[in-house]
Amino acid sequence: MTGPKAGLDDAEAAHDFVIDPATESRLVRKQDLRVLPMVFLMYFLTFLDRTNLGNAKIAGMEKDLGLGTYGFNIGACLYYAIYFFADIPAALSVKKFGFIVLPLSCISFGVVTLATAFINNEAGFYAIRLLLGLTESFQFPGLSYVVSRYYRRHEVTTRVSFFMLGAAGLAGGFGGLFASALLAVGSIGSISGWRNIFLVEGILTVGIGIISLYLFPADPSKTRIFTEEERELAMARIFHDQPAIREHKEQMSWSLIKRGIVNVNVLVGAWIYICDQITVQGLSIFTATILRLNFPDHTTVQIQLLSAAPPLVGMVVGLGVAYVTMRTRQHGFAIAVCAALNVVGYSIWLASSNVEARFAAIFLNTAGGYSFGVLVLGWTLANAAPDTVRNVANGAVSGLANIGSITATWSYINTDAKNGYRIGNALNTATAASVIIAAIGLVMYQRGENKKRAEGGRDYRLQKSADKVATLGHLHPEFRYIH
Repeated sequence: MTGPKAGLDDAEAAHDFVIDPATESRLVRKQDLRVLPMVFLMYFLTFLDRTNLGNAKIAGMEKDLGLGTYGFNIGACLYYAIYFFADIPAALSVKKFGFIVLPLSCISFGVVTLATAFINNEAGFYAIRLLLGLTESFQFPGLSYVVSRYYRRHEVTTRVSFFMLGAAGLAGGFGGLFASALLAVGSIGSISGWRNIFLVEGILTVGIGIISLYLFPADPSKTRIFTEEERELAMARIFHDQPAIREHKEQMSWSLIKRGIVNVNVLVGAWIYICDQITVQGLSIFTATILRLNFPDHTTVQIQLLSAAPPLVGMVVGLGVAYVTMRTRQHGFAIAVCAALNVVGYSIWLASSNVEARFAAIFLNTAGGYSFGVLVLGWTLANAAPDTVRNVANGAVSGLANIGSITATWSYINTDAKNGYRIGNALNTATAASVIIAAIGLVMYQRGENKKRAEGGRDYRLQKSADKVATLGHLHPEFRYIH
């Protein structure tokens, strides 16, 4: 590797820095081994709670707390409601105060999870869900931002897929097995039943959060896991993807924040992710409930064991799709194919009462939903620049997606069980169909925009001041969308 001895303190240094492919490959491997595992572990703990709420429900939580017909749905809804409002501020706080915010968030939501084991009524349940949504809101936008600071645009989707799908799949699979084991234990001191799940999970989360204070990586420009030469290379890799970048971290401004929300890629991406969250969060909360309807003669432990399989299959399929997408760089069409799996899966639930067919359909729904959600997030991050715009876009997409998560908490209600949860299945069929249209439409828009830029149709943007041109990011005439 060769480059300016002074490093990357200005635009010329960033773009004159020559990257040796072999050296770059070694750095990427180091990042994969040192950065991604910590990101994965943090998100795994976040997703484990969402899965275990459903396991706690069929283990008697709803009855013990006196939640009535809709109390469980209200509590689940409150979690996502606070998440909706906190997402963008949380994302910006990670950029402003550094990655240390994420281990602190982990400790906080671990304490709240632990406290869940000691609630005794409906009011306590609602309060805990609000606090959990607030403390966990830093995790997803923050972790995605970490990935975008370490990896180039074409590398982001596979890394986001790894930590999201790996965490969601293992949390879904492990959560069911873990819950069944803890229920079989009986009592842990004065705690028993579904409370065991939150007691042990909370202690585990707090412990890992404390360890993460020392092990979680800092920004690549400062991290101690790299040598000085590796830090320079890490930053050069990122800024080679961004035309006319002037500095490592441009100053935040309202115009950049607005651009991170109000643009076609983010708004269409947000709609796709809203639809995805209706599916994924519905599955994470209600898979055990749906299986109870499908297999009424099975015990609670048997249902939880059955619920472990679909998330693991979804994880494997999703990682495979992400890898193919990275190789082909065809995000939009891959999303459309995955959404088509959901159309088929939920249509089976609507059209058939066959137990085996319905169980197989859950695997289709999980594979499709798990896959296209991570693809759209990687797609959005890859097409957002500069740094502030990418961070806000990430927070906006994940924040708006909580509309889907809130909807998911009401998609499977007790009063619709006698109809085979027809409302939830019809809703998921319709939203998956809309994703196919949105994804293909966005591909066509991006192809058209790339063609205009290649023909000089956006060169007028270069007539602005040097400061304005330096922060054009994805609006720069030399920037090409990955579709």
